[in-house]
Amino acid sequence: MLDSDLAKLYECANGTKTINLAFKRHINRFPERFMFQLTYEEYGNLRFQVETANNMSRTLPYVFTEQGVAMLATILSTKKAEEVNIKNFYEEYYSKVPNWDLKKELYFNLRCQIGTLNKNGGIV
Repeated sequence: MLDSDLAKLYECANGTKTINLAFKRHINRFPERFMFQLTYEEYGNLRFQVETANNMSRTLPYVFTEQGVAMLATILSTKKAEEVNIKNFYEEYYSKVPNWDLKKELYFNLRCQIGTLNKNGGIV
């Protein structure tokens, strides 16, 4: 994912500036397989493909892999990043539970604890 998309996803007040400052402060947590910066050629191709190229940054964006997105959630201090971090932790935990009924019960209890179930029991 592009840093600009992650800034929107994690609801960062200062946009990509928040993302870039956070990962640069914790650069040791981001090996090359977690993130990289686009080259001028790659960025040019991306701008060509996106219709709203005028709204794109003039600096080369960073791209985060799935692992980088998860790591970024651990270092950002926005409410949305905290929610994503908790969700990632529990999904990893529940993936190791062998019994489907137990997994459903644990997941239901988790959703109740963080208040994301509506009155009918559906996930909000």
